[in-house]
Amino acid sequence: MVDPASVGFLQDVGTGNFLEWTAGADLIFANEDEARVLTGSADLAGQMQRLGARFSRVVIKRGAAGAAIGGAEGIALTLPAVRTATVDSTGAGDAFAAGFITALLKGGDERACLAAGIAAGAEAVGVVGGQPPAKRRHA
Repeated sequence: MVDPASVGFLQDVGTGNFLEWTAGADLIFANEDEARVLTGSADLAGQMQRLGARFSRVVIKRGAAGAAIGGAEGIALTLPAVRTATVDSTGAGDAFAAGFITALLKGGDERACLAAGIAAGAEAVGVVGGQPPAKRRHA
């Protein structure tokens, strides 16, 4: 599993280097901007197919538009975002990945994993900073 981290990072190291360094990873979590930089395309289906040529499973986080999952064959599933008031987007992508991976480790299918990621990201944007609310930190 790999997450590009930021567009700035990708621009600094170069997309070719990033893709070389991550060869063999089976799952990538990219936001829309990262997917655009990595593929040179603004088209979701094109991004999915191009990234799917390198990673067997591709998750593209789309912010207020939700998220999509797929691979070389294209988009397998898209789910809408949870409507919530955004206080701070810091940590939302990491929360998404944590929710997705937790559901995956529990045996969830693509729909369950994507929904769990979206729910975790939505919870994260409702608070300031990259920390979950205190009630969840020690649960």
